[in-house]
Amino acid sequence: MSPTLKLRFDGLSWADLQGPAGLARLDALFRERLVAAEPELAARLAALRAGETFEPEALSGLLVAVAPHLERFLAQGFGIEAELAALRATTVAQNVIVGEHLIAPGGQAPAQQRVALDQ
Repeated sequence: MSPTLKLRFDGLSWADLQGPAGLARLDALFRERLVAAEPELAARLAALRAGETFEPEALSGLLVAVAPHLERFLAQGFGIEAELAALRATTVAQNVIVGEHLIAPGGQAPAQQRVALDQ
């Protein structure tokens, strides 16, 4: 049985995603997009992959900075942008606390709520 999702990764098939060569191509596509979007961030990620060590806080910051790029790349590649947007809207509508910040409707944490959460 084949998956119902249609891949939109340039030149990749479902079969490609089953092996190391296809996954390497997928990884290369992501890295190309990251370089195009944020070259400095891509360089930091490349340094991490090359074995450079990062302090824990810097590593966390790097991973958090890369996450939205990866999320967008995967959503576009699997054609689930609408589903991702719907999940994001539901989360925002529920005033979910993310980390130390309350995310209010519209996606912004009001200053007074931010201050209250920081205390």
